[in-house]
Amino acid sequence: KMKEELIGQLRDLLQAEDIMLVRDQVKNIRSNWKAESVKERQLQWEHFKSENAEGAEVDFVYAPHELEGTLQELLKEYEDKIQIAGKALAQERSRNFEIKSDLCDRMERLTKNEENIGKAFSLQKEIKEYWDNTGDVPGDKYHDIQDHWQRLNHAFFYNINIYKELQAHDLKINQKRKEEL
Repeated sequence: KMKEELIGQLRDLLQAEDIMLVRDQVKNIRSNWKAESVKERQLQWEHFKSENAEGAEVDFVYAPHELEGTLQELLKEYEDKIQIAGKALAQERSRNFEIKSDLCDRMERLTKNEENIGKAFSLQKEIKEYWDNTGDVPGDKYHDIQDHWQRLNHAFFYNINIYKELQAHDLKINQKRKEEL
């Protein structure tokens, strides 16, 4: 009865839209299945001992549950789905890395080339929004791309402050010239 319920639960989990989200439940089903199998083995052993006299030449052989094959098929299906989802996730993260690399290039060009403060802030905001909405990158590339992004943002705001100071200085000079006139 218990194993039939576990098979039903596993079948339901295999219908999940995101197979990665049911990993813990599948692990629990496996653990419960093993626990039930241990109980069955013990019962079979006890039955075997009661049926056979001491010193008999017959060896005990555990007979797995009739649904064991079904479980293995469902677990194979689960593993296949996990593998496919893992490949898709890796591809998505790889695409995200390319997108974030392109955004870093855009940010670098913006920092080097844009002197109009208003336009620069508008473009920076657009790039940052796109960055924030882009998903995860591969774990081995995360720190490098994140550090690069942080350096570019620091450089951007450093340059903006210089442009602001130059602008303020120009305004002072212009004000002084106007007063002299």
